[in-house]
Amino acid sequence: MRNLTQRKGMEMKIAEYSEVEDKPSSKETTLKKRNNGGRTYRLVHRSPGWECAGSMARLRETECWSVLFYLDGAQHGRGFSSLKDAESLFDKWTTTPN
Repeated sequence: MRNLTQRKGMEMKIAEYSEVEDKPSSKETTLKKRNNGGRTYRLVHRSPGWECAGSMARLRETECWSVLFYLDGAQHGRGFSSLKDAESLFDKWTTTPN
C-alpha cells in the first residue's frame, strides 16, 4: 500500500488488488434513476472502502454521492460530499430539457 499525491495536499491511498482482497470494499447504491433528453441519470451513494481504479485499488476514505450518466459509451458526472448538493444537481439535470 502507498500514497499517491494528485495535487499538493491531496493524497490517495492505492494498492495492488492482492493487498486489499480481504479488506472492506466500497459499495455503490443507486438512490434515484430518471430519464431526461435521451439520457438516464443516476443519483448514487458510495460507501467508504477499497474500489477499482483501473489496474490498482484506491481507498475511498469517506462516503460520497454522485450524479452519473453515460454519453458515447463513457460514464460522466459529478461527485459531492453532501447528499443535499447531489440531489440539487440531480433535480436540475433531470427536470431541465437538454
